[in-house]
Amino acid sequence: MVLLRLDSQALSRSRFALSPLAETLGAAIALSRPCTDPWLAPWHARHQAAFQAVLDAAPFARGMVALIGSTKYLPDHVSLPPPDGMRTRLNGELAQMARVLDEAFGESLRLAVEASWERHDLGAWLTGRNWAARTAELFQRVWDTHLAADWPRRRALLQRDVTYRAALLAARRATDEPAQRLGRRGRDPLQ
Repeated sequence: MVLLRLDSQALSRSRFALSPLAETLGAAIALSRPCTDPWLAPWHARHQAAFQAVLDAAPFARGMVALIGSTKYLPDHVSLPPPDGMRTRLNGELAQMARVLDEAFGESLRLAVEASWERHDLGAWLTGRNWAARTAELFQRVWDTHLAADWPRRRALLQRDVTYRAALLAARRATDEPAQRLGRRGRDPLQ
């Protein structure tokens, strides 16, 4: 998990948000790899074969998922900030993604390739036009096939997590105690 150190001014301007797009991105990456997490195994086993069939049928999809799953720089079009905070919906995020022009899309992919720990040949799969719209279509398909049915449960879990973390931040601010005192076994619960 990421640890962010924010001063009080930065924290006061921060907001929690949910992103169905980020969940879809994570699902695509998880389904493109062998499962190593026991808690994820039942979902992974139910969905991986269908997802692999999509990748096998579409070089663009295979190349895109391989790149986003092996880089330290996520392309801009797949890491857009959620536009509506806790009320963000996938259709809004995908509409925003689909509007990215091919020139900006291609440049962002080149930066991702430079930051990747694997070799990627964009020329082998980045063909045609409307790359952002094609990526949005891929993400919509991943959502519809692998996440939509489970989204109400996932959303509820994420909302509870946000509520818990917001309460920790409020308690820390109110008491001015270090976060470590609020956690168990000396660990910072916000890490």
